[in-house]
This record gives sequence, C-alpha cells and structure tokens, in this order.
Amino acid sequence: MPRRLLKPLCAAALLLAAAAWAAEPAALPVPDSIAIKNVPALPAAVSDDLLAYENIRSASAVDWHPTQRRLLITTRFADVNQLHELKMPLGQRTQLTFFTEPVFGGLYRPNDPERVLFGLNVGGAENFQFYLLDRETGKKTLVTDGEHRFTSPRWSRDGRLLAYVGNPRNGRDFDVYVTEPGKPETTRRAAELTGSWSVLDWSPDGRRLLLIEEISANESYLHQLDLGSGQVTAITPRQPAKSSM
Repeated sequence: MPRRLLKPLCAAALLLAAAAWAAEPAALPVPDSIAIKNVPALPAAVSDDLLAYENIRSASAVDWHPTQRRLLITTRFADVNQLHELKMPLGQRTQLTFFTEPVFGGLYRPNDPERVLFGLNVGGAENFQFYLLDRETGKKTLVTDGEHRFTSPRWSRDGRLLAYVGNPRNGRDFDVYVTEPGKPETTRRAAELTGSWSVLDWSPDGRRLLLIEEISANESYLHQLDLGSGQVTAITPRQPAKSSM
C-alpha cells in the first residue's frame, strides 16, 4: 500500500474507534468492596430505569385517634419517614415531624390526643428514643434517657402511664419500664428480664402488662407481668428442649 494512503487510513480507524467508544453506554462503577468475575458491565441507563420501581413512596398506618376519625401514618416525602396525620379518606396529609433522622411509630395519648408519642432513630445507631410531641406548640419532650435502645411503647388505657422495654441495665437484655411522661422521677424498672422482650398491651385495670418473649423468628412466648409485685407469669407453654441425640 502506498505510504501516502497509510496516514489517512490510520486516522480514519482511530476516529471510528473513538466513535464506537463514545457510543458505548456508560456503565455503573463497581465498588472496591465487591469482586466480580465474568459479569458484564451494567449500563447506567438500566439502573436509571429501575428508579421508578425502587423509589416508591409507601405509607404505614400506626394509630387511630381515640375519639375522632383521624389516623397517624408514617410516610416519606424527602429522605426519611416522618409522622403525618390523615383526617379523612383521601384527604391531605398533615406533617407532624420534621427531622433529618427517620421517625418510627406514633401513638395518640388516649387522655390527651393533642399529644403524640413517636420514636426517633438518633444518629442511625438504632438507639431508638421516644418523644412526646405537643401539637399545640410543636415542641417535643424526650421521654427516654437519650442513650440506650427502647422499643414497643404502649399507653395505659387511661393514658396516664407509658410502658416500654429498654436495655439501660446492661446494654443487652430488655427490661420493662413504666413512666408518666413529663415526670421523669416516676420512671421505674418494672421487671428485669433476660433476652429480647416487647410490651403488647395493658390490662383494662392497668395492673398488668402482656409481654412477648422473642427467642427466634420461629419461637416466642406470651407472659403476664403483675406491675404490683413484679412477677412474670408464662401464659403459653414452652417448647420441649430438643434432644441432641
């Protein structure tokens, strides 16, 4: 081939290669923590098309108003779930909390539903804390200690007392606590327990709590706690221990 034709051909080949590279769709980067082998690159456009299915706004009902046709729900309009109130079917949602951290749950106080209890995941460490929100002023009051993990809050039927479980004693086991929100001096450990427990309900007379002991996803037991004596009584029989033979 004449040398005078070689340069134009090389230039054309380079242009074609550059055009083909530019036409190739951009691929998603692979994180350093993931090792892949014989896996084709995933075009970024495919991931973009999936966003409409992944970023779906959901809403969860968390409590009914004790006397009116209102509903507390958690839903996400920005980055994390917040607490909202719905006053009628298909009505506009009224946002009650405004935090950068996700809010979980919500309970009207039975004797004063203008005050709402909610939980907050502080710092993403899952050391859940409970707050009491005053709907009239918008102010929130910390109910728990701000340091440990607390779950399963339940109001007494008259709304005076709040029961929940938490792990302040040793950071591992979940004990039962009872308090009158707004009066920290009333907080007391009603029962010391071993393992993972939750409060399910109060008795109508406010003297007992229904608890569940969670051993695993396939094993759990109901118990009754007498708040006067602190005695915990099993309600459901335990499974017999399996033989190792």
